[in-house]
Amino acid sequence: MRLAAISPMKLLSMTCQAKHPASQHSSGQRVPRNCVRPTVSWLVGLLGIVLGIGLSGSQTVTYAQTASPTVPPLVRPVELPEEPPVQLILTGTEGQDAIVVANYFRGGVFVRSVTQHARLSPQGTLVPVELGFTGVRLLITIPTTNAVHAELLYGQQVVDRQSSQEKTVLRMQLGDVPEGQVEAPPRSSLNEAETTFVQAVFNASSQAQSRNIVSPLPIANIDWQTLDSYWLALKDHLGPLQRSSPAVSMLDGWIGWDGELGSRVLSGNVPFERGNCHFKLMILDDKLVDIEVESPLMPADWFTGPISSEAYVEKSELLLRMLFEGNVTAASLLFSRSYGDEITEAELATLCSTLRDDFGTEIASLDHQDCLFNGLDPASNSYGWSVRHFVQLASGKRCVSNVLFAFTCDADLIGRGELVSIDVRETWPSQAPTQTRLATQALQRILSVSPPEDSEPSAEQPESQQRAPNLQQLLNPDAAQLLDTSTLATQVEHCRQAFGSLTVAPDFALWEVKNLQNFTQASGTFSTSKGEIEGKLDFVNDELIGVSLFSRDYAMSTLNSLNAPTDLPELACEFWRALLRHETAAAYDRLAPTFQQQLTLEQFRGVVLQAGENAAPDTLDVQATTVRISDRLERGAPVMLTVYCVAQYPNEPPLPLACEFRLAGPNSPELLHFTSDLEISFPEDGALETQRLLTPFFDANTKGVEALLGSSDNSSIDSEVLTLFLQKLQSLIGEPGQLPATASWIHSYRDGIRTERLQGTIVPTQNSPTQNSSIENAAAENTHGANIPFSLSTHNGQLTAFDFYTAELAHFLTTEQALQRSQQRIQDFMSTWLDATDVTPSPQASMVWELRTTEVEQKLESMRDRIHNVAGGYIECVLEDAQDAEQDNTFQFRCTVSGVTGDIKLRIDIEFSAISCLVAGVELVE
Repeated sequence: MRLAAISPMKLLSMTCQAKHPASQHSSGQRVPRNCVRPTVSWLVGLLGIVLGIGLSGSQTVTYAQTASPTVPPLVRPVELPEEPPVQLILTGTEGQDAIVVANYFRGGVFVRSVTQHARLSPQGTLVPVELGFTGVRLLITIPTTNAVHAELLYGQQVVDRQSSQEKTVLRMQLGDVPEGQVEAPPRSSLNEAETTFVQAVFNASSQAQSRNIVSPLPIANIDWQTLDSYWLALKDHLGPLQRSSPAVSMLDGWIGWDGELGSRVLSGNVPFERGNCHFKLMILDDKLVDIEVESPLMPADWFTGPISSEAYVEKSELLLRMLFEGNVTAASLLFSRSYGDEITEAELATLCSTLRDDFGTEIASLDHQDCLFNGLDPASNSYGWSVRHFVQLASGKRCVSNVLFAFTCDADLIGRGELVSIDVRETWPSQAPTQTRLATQALQRILSVSPPEDSEPSAEQPESQQRAPNLQQLLNPDAAQLLDTSTLATQVEHCRQAFGSLTVAPDFALWEVKNLQNFTQASGTFSTSKGEIEGKLDFVNDELIGVSLFSRDYAMSTLNSLNAPTDLPELACEFWRALLRHETAAAYDRLAPTFQQQLTLEQFRGVVLQAGENAAPDTLDVQATTVRISDRLERGAPVMLTVYCVAQYPNEPPLPLACEFRLAGPNSPELLHFTSDLEISFPEDGALETQRLLTPFFDANTKGVEALLGSSDNSSIDSEVLTLFLQKLQSLIGEPGQLPATASWIHSYRDGIRTERLQGTIVPTQNSPTQNSSIENAAAENTHGANIPFSLSTHNGQLTAFDFYTAELAHFLTTEQALQRSQQRIQDFMSTWLDATDVTPSPQASMVWELRTTEVEQKLESMRDRIHNVAGGYIECVLEDAQDAEQDNTFQFRCTVSGVTGDIKLRIDIEFSAISCLVAGVELVE
């Protein structure tokens, strides 16, 4: 149980713009976006990919003579219930590539050809052969002199077996196959130009110099700066390239095939000193446009930044100049193509207009400050690289810009720097010169070598005692009145010893500033004689409230140098003693009158009971630990005092508590805010609220969860999707589900409104072995593994959100389930979009909330007009195929829209949440 943030003061809530987690700044004008891998694929020249799997086991195989005249047909008589499978098994060196072309015949007539790429292994790689034909001829391209074995099976019978230790094409056939000319396989050997290019890649990898081999075209999925960073990491983890190996010197084992858009794909295993790395190179116009790598020795976090930042700095400067010049169209082209539908010209036009209106239109100077590696953003699986500039405007305004590039990289993936966001804000000195002048004076009075010039020297007082009143002169009068001069002087002296002296004036241009109403909090770093110091300064209007300084070894804050009312700590303790001992009326009497005006005693008693305080163990005592001036931006008065307390429980760790008081007069503190952070253990049968919320999830009770969500939300709930989610969750939890023995029950009250969040961890039920099964079998059958953290949020008792944190739920739907559930959604969307009438609901009702905008509505109308012009109206929509998209629980569907005069193809993205199935994207396929 947690009771938190109970406050009677009505505060304005500040909605911060969402930012990329890797970004360093949160304020200003910006266009943020998550990062995804570009969608250009260079590999679809092959229709299938086959990976090696183990074939060990007790399967009995009967070998037959490969020249037997009684080879069975692929199609069995109709009366037989099952047809034996036809399988090709290839065995070879780990990671070796081979290409299998299957030519299918029916009645001796060629029907079609299917090409598959097989990755071999010593255990065997299984290449499936399609049924429904009377004959098949297999052409197996072997590009290596290492041993490769091929076996063709019809059911349990081996009908052909061949081996090779040279670069060749093995031919196998089964069933009714015509004699005569054999179909030629596609070219798979590397020509002279391709051989030269692969050697150039080897040279680039050894020297980390890829600039001349990587394509500069925008459609490339890599850039040379990222690729060279990978080469350096590859050398660190795998060692140098083994040039004497035949795979390097003679390109033994390398193979090629045709990719998309006229590209060529070259694939091979490359030996290094400590292991192999498999390369797959995609080449277009004699340049590298993409590369796929695979090595078990490479870590996922190899990327620490591009090898050169010059191109990203230039691109950032170009973007800034275009925005301030008002060239929106050109600026939009600089952003990653992956966000063409998200970062629109309209959005950039708004940003451009705001920048020009707020700061000016003419850039006087543009100075590159630095580049920062921001680490990994788990949500997008991309790394952030920030490029910062100072922008001096002719208007006199000075801004700092932060242009963010995202790199999608992991152990097997090399990306490129994609421009995904820009953040431009006015620097703190330009925005609030009075505040920064006060900040400079305050730091000088604390850390300068000699007393400030405006102070009077005194032989009677030590230097540190002279600094204290000088510092107080800079503060808000109410804050200064609360400080104890002697305590402040001691802190100043300790600061100089710990932090050193201020040798140059601080530069506040890169400091982060947070504003809420009249409150300002600025934070950043500055240099002293002993290194980097972190500072935080609080203001109300343009008056300084306090200064806090931090280093690795020492912390100091003027907010703690108090001469506070002596009864304040005891007032806080009395309140908490009364509240925690269930003396609710006594606790209520200690609240400020403004608090009591917003919450009656009965309402207060109700929220305390809802908080679960009746289940808390008895407190031994409550003691005050610290009193300081509050630095919460959400506080209810310019200067408030916070009292921190600790509640002692029997056999429990101490628990922190806090109260905030406003000093209405010399002896009249008013309690305006209190908070606790309590977590207790409770028996399962006593956790009524936990049981009420979790039981429907444990039981996979769809109607029970819908009841928790409330009738107002039922119109947006897809019961079938929710059922599939709950069934998947139940399979992970096990049956029967067990309520957690401990949980965090966090409560927040403001203006009489109650919100709660239940947090904890579910321990899955473990299967127990029966008398007739071994422990090994039981362990093999048990699918309930890792614990599952969860979080459920409610508003006045109604469930508003739920999260279960496990990777197993990232794809709770199979493609078949998604296809089945999406069919009706797509048909509904199509009928309301393409066959709309005056009474037809809006098609956007079938779309995710982010697409329910006027701009999207206009795009849909434009696309509808184009479809009607091409197809001559709308008759029907036929789904052709579905595939799992890169995003969790998002599926892509290709479909054909038929009209009176023609057809047109679309791609529709369907996004599933735990409770919904909605359209997340529509695209015309040219």
